[in-house]
Amino acid sequence: PFAYVSSFGGAELGCVAACAVMDEIALPGFLDRVEELGRRFAAAFEGLPFELRRYGLTMGLDFEGEQDGALAAKRLIDAGVFAVYAEHDHSVTQFKPPLTITEAEVDEIAGAVRGALG
Repeated sequence: PFAYVSSFGGAELGCVAACAVMDEIALPGFLDRVEELGRRFAAAFEGLPFELRRYGLTMGLDFEGEQDGALAAKRLIDAGVFAVYAEHDHSVTQFKPPLTITEAEVDEIAGAVRGALG
């Protein structure tokens, strides 16, 4: 139910949007900020019942139980946080906030995650 196929799909308007995204990502300091915000999430998630796998803001919350990622995704959605379980490994919840997220939004979402999973 949470299949991901493509952001832009090769459509003409999609290609224009993809070029705009690439322009933003290429701005000086943009990816450094993404990494900084990823570390902010990592610090906020310390002590929670999962192993965090992270590259920038693309994160996997790796739980002990075989279905725990799927259950965690449901708890996060109920708490207002968009997350999906990994289709190939239901012990992992995929968590991918937007690259343009603010510090205040990181703190708000991290608090919701702590509340739902802590």
